[in-house]
Amino acid sequence: MENGQTVHVGFVKQGGKFFDFQSSAVVANGTFTIMGPQWLTKGIAYNMNYYADTNNNGLCDQTPTDEVWRRSYPPVMENLVITIVRDMNYSNIGCGGF
Repeated sequence: MENGQTVHVGFVKQGGKFFDFQSSAVVANGTFTIMGPQWLTKGIAYNMNYYADTNNNGLCDQTPTDEVWRRSYPPVMENLVITIVRDMNYSNIGCGGF
C-alpha cells in the first residue's frame, strides 16, 4: 500500500455476511491505524476483509484494479493489534462486503 492511498477495513463474523465493524484510513509513511473500541464480540471468530483503493475512485474494484485481501482470526478474547505486511497473495473473495 502506497502513501496517500486509502485502505478500507471490515470485520465480519466467520460465516456471516455483513460487517460488524468497518472503517478506513489513509496510508502515511507506509502505515495506517484503524481503531474500533468495543465493536467486536468476545468469543467470536472474525474475518478481516480489506482493500487498498489503488485507483482512488472511492470504490472496491476486484484485483488487479484494487488490492483486496482477507485474513482470518480465531475467537476474539482481547484487543486486537494487527501488523500487516504487504504481500501479493490477494484474496479471491472479490470485494467481500464493500
